[in-house]
Amino acid sequence: MLHIFPPLTFAPMPSSLVAFCTKEDKPYMKKKMLSLILAAAMILPGTALAASGVITGDMVNLRTGPGLGYSRIQYLYKGNNVTVNGDTNGWVSVSYNGKDGYVYSDYVSITSSSANLKWGSRGAEVKTLQQNLIQLGYLKGSADGIFGANTHAAVVAYQRKNGLSADGIAGKLTQSAVSKEVNKINTVISTAKKYLGLPYLTGGTSPSTGFDCSGLTQYSHAQAGISIPRVSYQQAAGGVSVSRANIRPGDIVCFNSPVSHVGIYLGDNKFIHSSKPGDVVKITDLKYMNLTKIVRYTGK
Repeated sequence: MLHIFPPLTFAPMPSSLVAFCTKEDKPYMKKKMLSLILAAAMILPGTALAASGVITGDMVNLRTGPGLGYSRIQYLYKGNNVTVNGDTNGWVSVSYNGKDGYVYSDYVSITSSSANLKWGSRGAEVKTLQQNLIQLGYLKGSADGIFGANTHAAVVAYQRKNGLSADGIAGKLTQSAVSKEVNKINTVISTAKKYLGLPYLTGGTSPSTGFDCSGLTQYSHAQAGISIPRVSYQQAAGGVSVSRANIRPGDIVCFNSPVSHVGIYLGDNKFIHSSKPGDVVKITDLKYMNLTKIVRYTGK
């Protein structure tokens, strides 16, 4: 059973209700009451149940309800970050890119709660926050699980850039914003990687037929809920322009002048792209290409 921390506190059953239960009925009644309270808590506004989680399996079904009989909304992939809202009968209620559904509990790992993280905080929740800030380029070094001066400065920088109260405290809003931005990046990259080896198709925009370079970037961003222009030079003209020093995974790398080819940066000077007619979706080193611009659609 998946538990969400801090744990909910439940008042004891009224004695009047217990009095009408037989000895055999009481365990069942308590379990039923717990289920009803949890179900109510999950739908009542303002109930502080949300936590951050990460998907631990590939092609995990996000379903419309807590059971195998419910229809699939979409697949989730290993590393996708989700907001965990509660659990019921071995299924976890999650939110992913604005979609609400249920995932079997074996495929979700809780990474952080909605508790405030601030200077002096320690533990796994801080480490997760640090890992996310490192991925977003706000924090250098490694994640040690200790909220000190560098983490505080990174949180403030993120808050200022994203229109949040720059108090250096990673509360629910800040943690949620950071998690959502990381989730977008991971979704863009994981989507593109699914199609490694898919043949290039001029004008292609679908995995069922093939992609051209901008078709792959557009499709991968769409799976993260991000709408970008169709063709390479239009993609290069939009988004947020990024310097070479500030490039991060998920950014669109643009080549030639005028721009005639695009791909998605993966880190370590490598990017994924649908290369050219007669070739396939593959990973290439930037040193072999004429990089002329970097744009970002996954955040600021």
